[in-house]
Amino acid sequence: MTIFETWWRNFADTVWADNLLREDKLAVAWPQDHTLLEAILRDSAFSFIDNIKTPKVETLPQMLTAALNKTAEELKKVNDLRWAVYKDTRVRHLLSGLPGFSRLHLPIGGGAKIINATKSTHGPSWRVVVHMSDETEAYGVYPGGQSGNPGSRFYDMFIDIWASGQYYPLWIMKPSEKNSGKVKWKMTFTKA
Repeated sequence: MTIFETWWRNFADTVWADNLLREDKLAVAWPQDHTLLEAILRDSAFSFIDNIKTPKVETLPQMLTAALNKTAEELKKVNDLRWAVYKDTRVRHLLSGLPGFSRLHLPIGGGAKIINATKSTHGPSWRVVVHMSDETEAYGVYPGGQSGNPGSRFYDMFIDIWASGQYYPLWIMKPSEKNSGKVKWKMTFTKA
């Protein structure tokens, strides 16, 4: 995964940079990956393949090879090519992003376009699986804990479970369970 993702990023950069990289260094978003994939599958002579800043006309195989060579050079410097390590997922504190209030170096694979859709800096904040049968069965987890307060013992209580892809069973309360021992508090509303 590490090799493929790095190669694809380098390929996209090779294709788009000469046309879309601005002289004033202002950020310009590259087209979506599916746009590039669809373009090269439809037309191997896709006009963006040629680097407009060189006198010769580059071909798709040349650009693919150039991206692969760049990837090989880049990854020579990497000690651990395992995707979960290379991607280096982290959950930052929502307000500050300070490392001391964040959880860093979480061993999570996955990616934006594959199962376990986590990127290095964000992912699903709530994972839930629901079996819609007569008796609803549900499992869920979210990163973090019950509190956004770094001083709370509940601050990051679910991150390790979330990172490992595990779930907690969720209680889908029925009206008949209103006096269950699982109920911790009750709130009553009355008209003013």
